[in-house]
Parts: sequence; structure tokens; C-alpha cells
Amino acid sequence: MERFAELIPEGLKGEQGRVFYSGRSAFEKQSQLYILGFNPAGSWEGTVSEHTDWILKEAPHGWSSYEEKGAKSRMRPRMLHLFKQLGIAPGKVPASNLIFKSSPRADRLKNRDQLADACWPFHQAVMDDLDVSVVVCLCEKCGKRVRMHLNTSGEAVDYFEENNDRKWTSYVHRADDGLKVVTLAHPSRAEWRSQASDPTHLVVKAIRGDYD
Repeated sequence: MERFAELIPEGLKGEQGRVFYSGRSAFEKQSQLYILGFNPAGSWEGTVSEHTDWILKEAPHGWSSYEEKGAKSRMRPRMLHLFKQLGIAPGKVPASNLIFKSSPRADRLKNRDQLADACWPFHQAVMDDLDVSVVVCLCEKCGKRVRMHLNTSGEAVDYFEENNDRKWTSYVHRADDGLKVVTLAHPSRAEWRSQASDPTHLVVKAIRGDYD
């Protein structure tokens, strides 16, 4: 895990934010799945460096942010629903954010493109070293940027449209090297535990190899 921590941009280490949403066990073994949000919402008040030190030295080996109770109470049970559908413990899945710096809202974050570019070497190393084959992006902003970095072109190979008046859509795209990017409606807003708005089967199919 230390090798990934070394790739955190020096200029972000003193900023409020966090990098790791899973503990050491998730970043020390191969994983088909990698989960990315867009950026921390600001519930952690410490710096990127402080949180990284806690993960490396003090956090339980199998810790997962998605099992913590707290500010993201709506998101937590929906993420746990995803892990249940996959039959995987949250602490075994590497998870992070596209951008490590916190902000009250993603659309208030300045220099988003530059920050995403600066953080990308970390994500590329995680995907390469852990042999990731499916990246789950928690919102369209994140998915669009990840698809750009991975040169994922063409139409979606699968999608799910909510069966309600809102009709938010989640997508699966496939990169030239076979890596799948699954972009889901954000679980802080979409109720994944309802059949009408549950996109998690797209992740199950991607892990199962249905799009290979």
C-alpha cells in the first residue's frame, strides 16, 4: 500500500481530503473491482496526509469507509447493498476518489480538471498493479473523466434506466484493452435498494464477464 501512497501529489498532502476508502488488505491483493467516487464531500476534516498516515499505521487491516456509520448514512446502506449483490466484503475492495481534495459539493471544487490529472497516476497504478478489470464510478462526472483517461470510446455496451419519473441512467463502457467502466447514479441520491432504481446488476454482469 505504501507504493500507492508515494504517488499522492505532494501539493495535495496538506489539503483537506482523503485518498483511501478501504484499508490495507484491499490494496495489497489483486482485485477485479475498483470503486471511485468523484471527490470527498468534506466529512473528514483532516488533511490528505493525516488520513493516509492513519490508514497506513492505525486503521484496521480490513477497514472500509462504507461500513462506517456517520454523515453518509444514506449512501452507506446502498453501498452495502452493492457488496451484498457481489458477495464481497467491503474491506476487500480497493476504493478511492478521482480527486483527493474535499469540497462541500463537487460543483464547487475549483480546478477540477487539473486536480483529476494530478491524481490519475495513483489510480492508474492501482489498476495496473492490482489487475483491476472493472472500475465502478459513483456519478457521471467521475465516469466521464475516467472514460477519458482510459480512452474508452464508442457507445455504452449496456445501460439501466430507472423505472420511475426521474429515469436516471447508469452505463457500462468497455475500453479497448477490455477494462469495463460502470458509471452508476450516485448512491447518496439514487435508492439502489429499490428494484425500480437499482443499477447494481450492471456491476455483477461486468464482474461475471458478460461484456468480455
